[in-house]
Amino acid sequence: MFRDAHTSHGDRITEEWREVELPDGYGAVGALALNYSVNQGRVGWWLRLAAGTSTTDFSRFEDGNLILRVLQTPPEWRVELKSGSRTHDCLVRIRPEEVCALRSRGFTDVVIPLDAFGGVELTELRELTIGFDGDHLDVEHRRGELRIAQIGLSKTDRFADDPDAILEDLGQRAFRWFETHRHPDSGLILDRAPNREGGRPSADTASPSSVASVGYYLTLLPEWVRLGYLTHEEAARRAERTLRFIVDEVPCHKGVLYHFVDWRNGERWTASEVSTLDHAICANGAMTAGMAFGGGARELAERLLDRVDWQEFLITDPQSGKRVLSLGWTPEEGFLAPAGTTSSEMAMLYFLAIGSQRGIEPEIWFNTAVDWQESAVGRVLNAQHPLFTSQYGMNWHDLEGFVFRDGVDLSLNARRAALLNRGFCRRAAGAELTYHHSEGGWWGISSGDSPNGYSAFGPVGLADGIVWPSVALASLPWAPSELKKDLVRWRNSRAWHVACGPYGLSPFRIGREPWVGDDLIGIDLGSFAVSLANHRARTVWNLWMSHPVAQVSYSRLGLVTAERQ
Repeated sequence: MFRDAHTSHGDRITEEWREVELPDGYGAVGALALNYSVNQGRVGWWLRLAAGTSTTDFSRFEDGNLILRVLQTPPEWRVELKSGSRTHDCLVRIRPEEVCALRSRGFTDVVIPLDAFGGVELTELRELTIGFDGDHLDVEHRRGELRIAQIGLSKTDRFADDPDAILEDLGQRAFRWFETHRHPDSGLILDRAPNREGGRPSADTASPSSVASVGYYLTLLPEWVRLGYLTHEEAARRAERTLRFIVDEVPCHKGVLYHFVDWRNGERWTASEVSTLDHAICANGAMTAGMAFGGGARELAERLLDRVDWQEFLITDPQSGKRVLSLGWTPEEGFLAPAGTTSSEMAMLYFLAIGSQRGIEPEIWFNTAVDWQESAVGRVLNAQHPLFTSQYGMNWHDLEGFVFRDGVDLSLNARRAALLNRGFCRRAAGAELTYHHSEGGWWGISSGDSPNGYSAFGPVGLADGIVWPSVALASLPWAPSELKKDLVRWRNSRAWHVACGPYGLSPFRIGREPWVGDDLIGIDLGSFAVSLANHRARTVWNLWMSHPVAQVSYSRLGLVTAERQ
């Protein structure tokens, strides 16, 4: 390693190896700290890639990338590669969204395609130089520090043009999230966790679990067995242990579980509500796991289903005056708002309630409001709602080819809602860089974390540039060709390196006021992973649809085959 500076101008550069703490106490990494001061000249740090006058053959990285993981950076610097007697350079300009990722995660990856070095001969590389030019830096940044944790070369991205390989990788990342954030004793899953390594709290730390996250975990166990991630025996043990803890330890009201509980002991988390929707996700997971593994898991799943008295959750919708289910209950306030809208999300609790032993009449489902809106892709239910409301129930309900007697086709609607969302982002590309084709053409307007906390958006009004990619990807069974084309563009965009962490794609915005979400939420990753399982092998659909509760609900609802145009 070498340093170079024009001391006559007062220029200098020094190197120091440091241990740097990442944000929020999530561990430390070693880093090279380059402290520089430059006025009119240039300072540089050299790394020799071969001994003496010899060279090194890096031709196996042809068409690949140079990747530098930086922990602190000025806005502009230069990278040079020396091959033979020639030097090839590339100016690095740090974009606002990369600064945002750095602040959020503690690092950002600067990815430089090797062809940006203008014909560098990879068979005889000798040196890599990082330099700072006084003539190009503003006065504020002529003195500073660049911290680098890693420098490496990557081969041509094996995912670049293969959407199925990208999906497989994202599915594996989702699996790791659930594996990492599962309590070792209770089996409960955290509601959310940072999209970076080391974000898991210790097992004895009070942390909120969502019973919906647990439901997705139970749902996915059979798919992870199919993929070879878990053995059948291990998955069956986990399903039974988790279900036993839920049935015996997690509090409920009239059989419906509280939404958030302490992942250590199952106790109600602060002022959490009893949630019929989140209970439904957990129950759907129990049904899926019970049908897959039988034995104790099946017995406990039936206990969870049979103890609910759905009649106790019927209320009068103040808008329609009709009887519908409530979204939940608290001991402090009583019933929550009515579940009074026809959607795939709301269908989750109605299908369970109609098919269960202590259930409700199927007519109650038809008391929910049907809100159509005409659009360029056809009539869409609840067009102004976040995208996930058109997807959630069909993680389990196989409704392809079925239509309700009132003409509602939830499967067709899921496709139209996805295309409406995608089209809205396309049309807003001139105002928001996130949606622009040159930056990957991202879409996925829904609800979740945002710079202002939790937000819920639909594809109406003014766009703000935030996307939730995992929610878009959960549309895979209904818009597969469109999503796979888009996914390749996303993977090859610079925004991918901003959004993608060890567990998947974070919500983000580039362009004006860039932002990257810190956390991933269990239900977002779960919904995507279940959609992927159904797209590839119909794993969850086949298991859930074989359960008696599913079969009774379909029969009582009078679902008939749809005639598609």
